[in-house]
Amino acid sequence: MDSEAKTRPVLEMLWKRILEWRQEIHIKTRPDRERVGDALQLGVQSGLESDFVIFVIAICEWWFRVYGPLAVHIQNALRSRLKQEGYTPYGTVFVPPYQTPNIPSVVNRYVDSRLASLWNDQAPEQSRFLLMGRLEELVNDFTQPFRAAGGVSLPPKQGGYGWQAPWVVATVVYQVIRERYPERQNSRAIEAGLTLASGLFNRVVDPSHFHRKRRQVMKETPTIASYLTKRFENLIHGHRQTINDLLIPGYQIEIFSLHHLEEESEKRIV
Repeated sequence: MDSEAKTRPVLEMLWKRILEWRQEIHIKTRPDRERVGDALQLGVQSGLESDFVIFVIAICEWWFRVYGPLAVHIQNALRSRLKQEGYTPYGTVFVPPYQTPNIPSVVNRYVDSRLASLWNDQAPEQSRFLLMGRLEELVNDFTQPFRAAGGVSLPPKQGGYGWQAPWVVATVVYQVIRERYPERQNSRAIEAGLTLASGLFNRVVDPSHFHRKRRQVMKETPTIASYLTKRFENLIHGHRQTINDLLIPGYQIEIFSLHHLEEESEKRIV
């Protein structure tokens, strides 16, 4: 069985997860399977493990998602929770996360994560009563862009937040290939990076645009390529898991959060 045939089932899992993650934040763009598959083969021909490329795509597609909630959704989610006797922002096996009807699931999770930081689990009913009295204040505070992965709040930004995941993926793959061939022409790295960015955006990416974005990513988080390389090795060797495990719905992908890596920079990559 050739390498392409071996990776086909994993890629099918990846497509499904990417579409789910993008749909959560209302991104309608679907990745170009053929281009991403071509980029994967380019990476393999340059000495990368196919699972490593898939890992980088998955982590970046999951992490670099920003959602701008509507104030009415935040208000409804807060009110329904704080009026619900016995509500807790902590989902457990016996008490599943509370879901406000007709509210995006990503907003439900975000509101729970924000309330958890204010909650006193030793006095839940007192917490619920006191926070209900601050409803208007909480709505104003919570109605801001946030990262869908983990509900990380972000400052408002003029023009909004662009879709950064493809640029980070392409940058990481480019950087790793370049480090493996430091004395050669970087045509392999450029071709793989361009093909990946084009496939994930599902449009042709201009080389100059790619290099401009690549330099921006490396300036803001220069260690991201080495960081993701180590995290991949930790998944395979430390946790002794496979890339398939990572792509199973419900997998605790939160252990691969990039939040503390971003904190090392003066700017956030979003």
